[in-house]
Amino acid sequence: PRKLTRVRKSRWGTPWEQALILSRYLEQLKISAEAFPVRPLLMGSTLTGAPLGYSGAIVRVQLDEESVWLDPSCSVCGVGEITPALWGGMLFDRESTRLPEAAPGTLNVERKDDVIEVSLSGIPALELRRWLTGFPVADRPRQMATRFGGDGAELVSHEGLVELGQPIQLRIAVQSRK
Repeated sequence: PRKLTRVRKSRWGTPWEQALILSRYLEQLKISAEAFPVRPLLMGSTLTGAPLGYSGAIVRVQLDEESVWLDPSCSVCGVGEITPALWGGMLFDRESTRLPEAAPGTLNVERKDDVIEVSLSGIPALELRRWLTGFPVADRPRQMATRFGGDGAELVSHEGLVELGQPIQLRIAVQSRK
């Protein structure tokens, strides 16, 4: 592994390096934090103590009686959100414990005349944010409108899209079926 000072200077790091850096910064702020390699849930179980398949990494922050999970390698995850594939995955620690299962999210789509109202929370909101990172910023409104309203649809308004961890509300104008 590289020295963490070298990782910081390179401005790029593996998920494990990013988790180590974040946990060290939090510890400097007197916040109890610990980094863990994570084996994604879809990769199944492994032999206790075998470090195979631990491709993700998270940081557990202990706040009073509650644990908050952070994913420093996820650019669109808010506090308490991690890459969806990691929920329920195995932590590489002394107890070989698992991350909790993902909290259920919601995706509601409702059409009112020529407007579609889309509400997303939890993992569906996170997945939309992740999907949008694959497009140039100027193209994202059109991509969202097409995804939910089809060709010719236009994004009228959005709320919560840039506030990480928050629910998203979209209003999309669609062509009349008349």
